[in-house]
Amino acid sequence: MTMSEGAEAKAIALLEAMNHAIRAARFDALETYSARLETILADLQQVDAGTLKRLRNLAGRNADCLEAAAQGLRAGRRRLVEIAAAERADTYDRTGARKALALQPSGRRL
Repeated sequence: MTMSEGAEAKAIALLEAMNHAIRAARFDALETYSARLETILADLQQVDAGTLKRLRNLAGRNADCLEAAAQGLRAGRRRLVEIAAAERADTYDRTGARKALALQPSGRRL
């Protein structure tokens, strides 16, 4: 195995590890992986077309996973805002005066 082949294998392994970290929501590990990957990629000299395509595919897959994770986090944040707003619901009485609606969980399912 040449030095370049070793670097290619390490880059592929790191991209796989990054994918596992993304899927496990271990985003704190990505900074370390990213720094290591940059170092390895800087050492790559000549990469054959097949390896280059594989590296691009793995990086693209990781980018897609990160985008999906970001969308999920945004959706979760929106849902928390909706829940908080529902807990502070107001209503109006027959005179038109604003009145806080008491939302108390009954403990039973509907």
